[in-house]
Amino acid sequence: MQERVSVLSQTPTAFRMLARDLNRVPEAGLSHLRVVAFSGEPLDGHILQPWFARFGDDHPILVNLYALTETSGEITFHRVRASEPTANERVIGVPLPDVQLFLMDEHRRLVADGEIGELYVGGPAVALGYLGADEADEQRFLVNHIKEDGSRMYRTGDMARRLPDGTYQFTGRSDRQVKVRGYRIEPASVEGVLRTHDSVIDAVVLPDDQAGIVAGLAAFVVLHHRDAFPDRLRDHLSASVPHYAIPDRIFAIDRIPQTATGKLDTAALLAMRSQDSVSEESRELQNEVPFGTDAGNVAATIEQIWCQLLQRNTIARDEDFFDLGGHSLLTLNLVLMLEEKLGVDISMTDVFENPSLGQLSTFVSDRLKAARTPAQLPPPAKATLVNPARADGHVEHMRVAISKAREAIANGQPPYAACLVRNGRVLVAVHNVIWRDVDPTAHAEVTAIREACRLLGTMDLSDCVLYSTAEPCSMCLSATAWANIRTVVYSARMEDEERYGLSSATVPVATMVSLLGREIAIVPDCLRTEMQTLFEDWLRIKALAI
Repeated sequence: MQERVSVLSQTPTAFRMLARDLNRVPEAGLSHLRVVAFSGEPLDGHILQPWFARFGDDHPILVNLYALTETSGEITFHRVRASEPTANERVIGVPLPDVQLFLMDEHRRLVADGEIGELYVGGPAVALGYLGADEADEQRFLVNHIKEDGSRMYRTGDMARRLPDGTYQFTGRSDRQVKVRGYRIEPASVEGVLRTHDSVIDAVVLPDDQAGIVAGLAAFVVLHHRDAFPDRLRDHLSASVPHYAIPDRIFAIDRIPQTATGKLDTAALLAMRSQDSVSEESRELQNEVPFGTDAGNVAATIEQIWCQLLQRNTIARDEDFFDLGGHSLLTLNLVLMLEEKLGVDISMTDVFENPSLGQLSTFVSDRLKAARTPAQLPPPAKATLVNPARADGHVEHMRVAISKAREAIANGQPPYAACLVRNGRVLVAVHNVIWRDVDPTAHAEVTAIREACRLLGTMDLSDCVLYSTAEPCSMCLSATAWANIRTVVYSARMEDEERYGLSSATVPVATMVSLLGREIAIVPDCLRTEMQTLFEDWLRIKALAI
């Protein structure tokens, strides 16, 4: 409102957050906004219904765009109307001028209208190829045999159909690759590792669709002895696959179901989740009076949401959301559903600090009774600092690093940043570019140290202070020791990164300093709450509902 933005480009996930807050804004406050454009992830129309109910679809207009890096950005356009069917339509519209769309089968033959085929893109928007990746070029950038004019086309890997009105509808991916919490994962590779375990006969890994989102992975394993379910499967996986590819839930089953034609019966397999995910303990709880009859509608609503997200039949008052399979993405959806159903302003940190059903019900009830605005709500409790006064003295420079972390989000990078300060003056302030450069060493701390050494013409940074938005990993702390930096100030802890689904914890700073045998003063938790909020913002923007 303050900047009078006229054209707003958003991912559907980010827009959902924004639309919730704009419900508090008078309609006249959006008079300058002409267009809201969606891209970056599939658009499910049901998330727009509250917006349409309040603002209609004429001003501003809403459009859905299909965009690919390999085609220089947006290549299709669809005007979204309130009168359209909303359930999982995912219509991407019609091609823009000079863009050619082709739907083909596995033999690269055109399919008929209404049939599902893989989407290929032709025209001048198609990129020249991937830099230094000839094999990928051969698989994705192909000669356009349909036009037969020597032009090229790009194989997207997306599946779609052409509707009777000439628009295209996205239906999914051609391969089994899935995106979970921002990471692309090949389930087949996880299955292969599971099958190497001595107790496993066969395994299937599928996207774990919970409450309408791909919340994680579910593994189904056939064992030599069903009653001897191996407790060490996740440890076995962690030795070979990255943390984000380890299934959130593992089910022991008697056999892999098949269709009449001998293919994997995915629907039957997924149906087993509700049966196998109910433990003997939870089956006993089904005979109890459902929690919420004494605590009122708030507790009953929260239990209902938990059951939906965790695929349980009932939840006991003392059960922990995370012990039952909750993780960062489910926590985000829990927060969104509480906001929508109860109208309560709540953060993910509030859930982390009130993990049981009883604790969260009491917290939400108290929050609703207080009926305070978000600006008046007490912030999440800070951890006790070893020396709070020291952290307070570093706030000004930590804000510089956090500002860079916000810039990282704007550039599509995770919210990590660092700055180096010498004699009270900021020498270098950078955010990480790991995703952009595909460089695992491009951590913000390492990049800042490299740049400071270059600027000063020395590798001795003993008179500098390093500020990091997160607890430095072992590589970054080793670089710190190498540069003789004597003081490190950080904001978020490793446990915060793990809670919000950004990374798994590694060697803590205190342990690493001891191993390095260096005199390094560590000042933790500087503006930690602010970084927790930024982590949540990042997760809200990047959690993809595919």
